[in-house]
Parts: sequence; C-alpha cells; structure tokens
Amino acid sequence: MSNIQPDLKRKSTKSKRPDKRKLEEQCWYHGLISRKDAESLLSKKGDFVVRGTEVYGAYRIVLSVHTGERVAHFTINPINEGRLYQISTLKKSRKAPSVYDLVQFYKVHPLRIKDANGVTTGVKLGDGIPRPKWLVRHESVCYDATKPPLGSGNFADVYIGTFTCDGKHGKQSTTVAIKVIKAFKDADEKSSAVGDNDQMREAMLSMIREGKVMSFYSHENVVQFFGVACNHPPVAIVMEYCPGGSLEAHLNAQKANIVLGERVTFCLEAAQGMRYLHSQNCIHRDLAARNCLIGADGVVKISDFGLCKVEEATRNADDYMTNIPVRWMAPETLVKPPKFSKKSDVWAYGVLLYEVFNLGVKPWPNEEVKKIATNIRHGIMPEMPSITPAAVKDLVQTTWLKNREERPSFKIIVKKVRDMQKGELKPPDPAECSVNRINNVHRTDYSREETATEDNFTQLPSSTEENEPTITAEETEKKITRRRHSNSSG
Repeated sequence: MSNIQPDLKRKSTKSKRPDKRKLEEQCWYHGLISRKDAESLLSKKGDFVVRGTEVYGAYRIVLSVHTGERVAHFTINPINEGRLYQISTLKKSRKAPSVYDLVQFYKVHPLRIKDANGVTTGVKLGDGIPRPKWLVRHESVCYDATKPPLGSGNFADVYIGTFTCDGKHGKQSTTVAIKVIKAFKDADEKSSAVGDNDQMREAMLSMIREGKVMSFYSHENVVQFFGVACNHPPVAIVMEYCPGGSLEAHLNAQKANIVLGERVTFCLEAAQGMRYLHSQNCIHRDLAARNCLIGADGVVKISDFGLCKVEEATRNADDYMTNIPVRWMAPETLVKPPKFSKKSDVWAYGVLLYEVFNLGVKPWPNEEVKKIATNIRHGIMPEMPSITPAAVKDLVQTTWLKNREERPSFKIIVKKVRDMQKGELKPPDPAECSVNRINNVHRTDYSREETATEDNFTQLPSSTEENEPTITAEETEKKITRRRHSNSSG
C-alpha cells in the first residue's frame, strides 16, 4: 500500500459535515499533478496550488507558488507523527496543525524566498487556483477491490463501481468503470510486473494530463469520461460502464449468429466514434475490437482513447514486440521512431473490419509476431473473410494502402458505410439485434448521428494535413482555451 500522510486520511466522525481544514476539501489542492502542470496554472505573483508527489511509495505534499519572476516549490513535511506540518527548507518555518492552517498563515505572513540574484524577498500567498471539475475526489468513487477486476493490464486494473456527483436534484450515483493505477514499488523492492517506477510515474502523470483533454469529449460512440481521482494514491480513471463488454467478446460469442446488416452497423458506429475523436485531434493508436465496447443501449463505443500512450510508457524494452498490438499497426508505425497519425488509425480500422467479418478472430492468429510485422511492412495483408460484402472489401483495401496519404479520412469512411446501409446491408430491426442477447443490454433504436455532419461538432482548430502528428495534451488544452475565448467574444 502507498503511504498516505495523516492529513489525507478520512477521519471517522459522527458528524457528516466535511472538515473544512481537511486538505482534500480545499479547492486549491490539485492532487498528484506534475510540477510542470502546476507551473502552467500559475500566472501572477502569489498564485499558488498545493499538490502531491509520490517517490517509491512515500507520499509528499508540495506547495507551488508564483514569486513574481518564477514558480517556487516547497515540500510540506509532517512532524511529531503527523500532528504538525511545516516547510522544512525555510530557516524560520511555521509549524501548523494542518496544511490548511499553514496556507492561511502564509497568506498573512510572507514566505522568505531568494530571487535569481540571491536577494531575499517576501511573497504572500494570494489566489489559490481552484481545481477543475474533472479532478474528482476519491470519496466520490467507490469500488470493491476484493472482487475480481473486469480486466487487468500492465499498469492498471479495471473495476465496476459507482461515481457520486452533484445532479439537478442533489447527489446522484452512477455505475461506472474505474481504472485503478497499480501502486509504485517501495524503494527496497525491485520492480517487476508493473515496470520501472520512473515509467509508472510518467505513465500516471501522462494519464492525468490526458484526462484534462478527455474531459471535453462528448459523443454517443465514444465512452464517456467522468474524471480522474488523483488526490492521493491510488490514482483512478472514472469512465462510463458498458455492460455489453467488448465487441471482440460479442463477435466471438455469437460467431455466425449476427446478420451482415448488424455487422455493418458495428462498423459504422466505430467509424463515427473515430471521426469524432479525429475532429478533436485525438489519435487513438490502439483501435481494435477489444477496445470497442457495447453500451447498455447496444451501441458500439470507442474506449481507451488517450490512454494508449500511457500504456506504452509502462512497457519494458525487452518485451516491446511481444506486447504491442502488431496486427493492428500500420507499416509506418513499425519503424523507429514509429509515425503515428490519424491515417495509422485508419489502417487499424481496416483490421477492425476484418475482425467484425471474421467472427471476432484476429488476423494471423497463429503466426509469430516478427513474421506478422514483416508482412505488414511489405503491405502483405490477409484476404477478407468470405462473408464480407464486396463494398466492405473495397473499403478495407483503401484503408490498407501503404502510402498513408492515400488512405481515406473517417469523414469519408462514415459516408461510405452509410451508403452501404442504403442497399442490401440495411440494419435489422432493433429488437432482432444480437446485442439484445447480452445481459443488461437492450437496443431500441439506431444512432442519433445518422444525419450529422462534421460541422455539427465543436471542433478544435486543426492542421491542414489530415495526417498531422499526435499533439500533446498541453497543446490541445491551449487550443480549447483559445477556441472558448474566440466563441465568447464572437
């Protein structure tokens, strides 16, 4: 278990009223955000946040404050068995019974800080920067870690649980999927299954940064993101729960008992989700049937977008080729350095279509990974299954063009798949859909996005190139901010 400082523990009390001095109750406490992210929030003298950092399982509290010319970071240490807190790097440091009291003291009494010339100046804490809504509290997330997880990966386990938030009529609870980041190893314990601590730490921070961007996404064919709980370890991602499980599992379970019209519907809904993500400049990097989930309404939704880069950070070099999803990767991503783009997602979509019409079976199921990679680099792809309609085969061939510039965009793909549904590949009556055979899944209608166009989306500014490189969460956040300012002034 990670060490959590006493100031962060939930205290048992007869009163249900929150402790106003508790660190997690403070709007200026941002949890486990990085030093860089904290600095980006502070723009003027006195601006501050309090954040956490974890080193080999030991949790530390940090005060980050803008001095007027730079951002200074002070570690707040517990003393006397956690009964008092102080900034140990200051010569004359105030001792306070809580981090809250320490902050209140330095709002009145200046922190003594040396500037770039070595001159000591005083800085009082001014405006505490409030945390955004997508940084949710651990108290709002509930799951049973003693029960088997829904799934387990290299860096996280996924559980079913509940998320409680403010609704129109007071508090409301929602069933959610909770991806819980695995704990760091202790300083004297060698890292093994969860990877090197530095990799895990970077993966965790990357996940928090991605969460900031994912919080702006909203589309019926994309799994909804609720937030990140990162007040203290373990960090958890809170997302929509899809009771239908993965599309891969459904295809495997139903085999040939899915009509072609419904298979085409799966293809359309996946394409619509990807078109939306690309309109937001989000590159998936791991599109596959296993990462398409079936919601309670029977609709296919793209999942794990924005998190694949986090997963990559936890892979060891020794087992890189073993763990990467080679079968779904475009030729340009199987070189060093890999060139991921929107068009590499399009290639993966072609492999997804292969899965849909091959009853859930992945291509080259028994081949060695190195041979598969060689085939892909040379543009040698498998024949589509015999049940595949001719129009789908033609579409797949365009997604597997070796020159990525020649592959279609998802805007074009969505139009092509919709055109297929106007002929013999019409979707079945919703009541006859195979997804209704899944427990807790009931399809009553089809996509509400059938008449939507890309212009209907609130889009981020994008490059003129369709295959622009992956942008960072920070760059996307800046674009979001500029877009909002532009809309408000227009």
